Amino acid sequence: MSIWDTIMGRSPGSMGHINPDQIRAVTQWVDEAVARGDIVIFAGHHNWRSLGLPSRLLLRVLMQRLEHPLVYLSAHTHRGFWALHRALDRRPLLELNVSSLSDWPIAYRRISFAYDEEARSLLVRGELMPRGDVPIRSDADLLEAWEKEACAVAAVPLDRMRAEDAALVQLQRASRGSLLEWLVEFFAPVCEACEEPLYRHAQAYQDELLQTILQLDADLGREAHQLHALTLPTWCRRQDFTICVQALLNERAETFAGQVELFRRKAALVALFNDHLDDLDSQRARAYMSCRAVLAARADFEATPADRNNDRGEDKRRAEQFFRTEASVGME
Repeated sequence: MSIWDTIMGRSPGSMGHINPDQIRAVTQWVDEAVARGDIVIFAGHHNWRSLGLPSRLLLRVLMQRLEHPLVYLSAHTHRGFWALHRALDRRPLLELNVSSLSDWPIAYRRISFAYDEEARSLLVRGELMPRGDVPIRSDADLLEAWEKEACAVAAVPLDRMRAEDAALVQLQRASRGSLLEWLVEFFAPVCEACEEPLYRHAQAYQDELLQTILQLDADLGREAHQLHALTLPTWCRRQDFTICVQALLNERAETFAGQVELFRRKAALVALFNDHLDDLDSQRARAYMSCRAVLAARADFEATPADRNNDRGEDKRRAEQFFRTEASVGME
């Protein structure tokens, strides 16, 4: 990776690559499936066009072992689409690219397959989830479905959660820093003063996470989240977790070493809370966290200019058939 790649928005994972040894490993599985008469569905992180040409050629050669229609499930783009690829082989390849659970549009799919042996056609169903009262045909429908499945179960006023997430998203966006600032830091010599912006932004991010914990406590109550039952670090001095969190938020470090130490305490507390919340089996708490994640992703998407949202706009996704729920592919 180079500075130019960073400026152009490219990352080490922008392009996917499959090595020959990986193809050899998968070939054995494909051969075993063919021997059993199974249908083989290919799936990978990168969408088809984000795989390097050599990787696509290797996969196309492997796919020639199959005597049924070809399907590839992918992710990576965070937008979701259906596509039919006819390059590199006589048989078309149907691709279903799913969207994301971290960026808008937050959605997942329930996927099933039906093979018509006589027509030699494979039907792929990819139902958009969560399901609403009506088929999801717009972003508004998708958001409404999430509000019904998650937000309503959380039993917290929707307007309150929207306001909380909108404020946190604005704080998070403000704490990212500018590209120029990060470039200056990259080229600067290694020194405490040079690393100060890094810790300043990291502190702001941790503060937002801790604020979310306080909001969760106020919104849900202790019976739902059980955070008060956690064994806190000794520097919390056996205080209630809300008091410890607020003390960290109010604390200011006077030196660089103090700033690093304060950041580490905040990060340790956030990690402790995250591990606990991941293990919660309270349906209400899980619904609340899902709702907050969806509302925050939507708020961040709406705050992002259309020319910087990586083609995740609704019109773009509609043109790529994001809202479609099934497609079929044959041998020609």
